[in-house]
Amino acid sequence: LLAERDVSRISLYGIDFTLSGESWQRADGGAVDADAMESMVQGLASLQVSGIAEADDAEAAAADETLRIDIGDGDARSRLTVLNNPESERYYLRSDRYDATFSTSAYDAERLVDAARALAGLDVETDDDANSESADVDDAATEQGEQSSADPDLAQGAP
Repeated sequence: LLAERDVSRISLYGIDFTLSGESWQRADGGAVDADAMESMVQGLASLQVSGIAEADDAEAAAADETLRIDIGDGDARSRLTVLNNPESERYYLRSDRYDATFSTSAYDAERLVDAARALAGLDVETDDDANSESADVDDAATEQGEQSSADPDLAQGAP
């Protein structure tokens, strides 16, 4: 329903991307992350909705805009907005082609958001990054604990 195939122009985070032949170009002349663009194009082509949010759906109404993608140009231009309700962890989509809010999977929504952030040069935290940071914090806490037990003043909380 909302899938976009044969995409040749995308705007996101104020950056325009245009397909020229077989390669994507940024309007600002910056480098295009080919893997991120492939993920974006594939994500748009395979985008699925899982339902239509009712007009009185409080979760959908409380969802915040996470990503806005303008696709195409001229009369063929459309806007797709990805929404997220962080409390329920549910994702929604809005398109200016329809007068409705659609629910979608976290996989589909996060795939678009991650690809867009990578294309715009924004940091994208992966599960491996989060696990690595968590391990670093755990290691530091363990080292602090070892220092505390080795120093009786620290172990008792003395200054």
